[in-house]
Amino acid sequence: LTPNQGEVLNVEVPGLTAAQALNRGAYVVPDGPGRFRVGATYRWPPFEPAGSGEGEAELTLRLAGLTPLPYRVLGLRRGTRPAVRDRRPLLGRHPALPWLSVCGGFGSKGVSLAPRLAALLADYLGGQGELWPEADVARYYKVYPADQPENKPRAHSLG
Repeated sequence: LTPNQGEVLNVEVPGLTAAQALNRGAYVVPDGPGRFRVGATYRWPPFEPAGSGEGEAELTLRLAGLTPLPYRVLGLRRGTRPAVRDRRPLLGRHPALPWLSVCGGFGSKGVSLAPRLAALLADYLGGQGELWPEADVARYYKVYPADQPENKPRAHSLG
């Protein structure tokens, strides 16, 4: 997993009545009456400095492409999310700890992918389905083999 910076714009758009998330070049998620979250930016390190305005400018441009309605910016939130360099999520069992599974690395696609992929992983763990090859964590087994000493699980003491 690699850190990835993202920003989300909080806006008020009087007259916009979206009951569900929209996803067309940006996502727009309802966040109360007339309020929405618009996202998200996607930056690999090095991250832009706080307050540069680049993220807000990018998101307001995307929002303008989705609706002609006037809006008011209420705030901007910035965070770091787990991502994978190939921009595909990770699903499946740990190679050395079969009781440990992973469902992550969604990057900016968590809003749209996480519910479906979590259900897919649950089905897989229950013996009712297969993982999508492009999301299967096994694609990294040859890069980080479990039989290498540096990749073996270590015992930890809680006391």
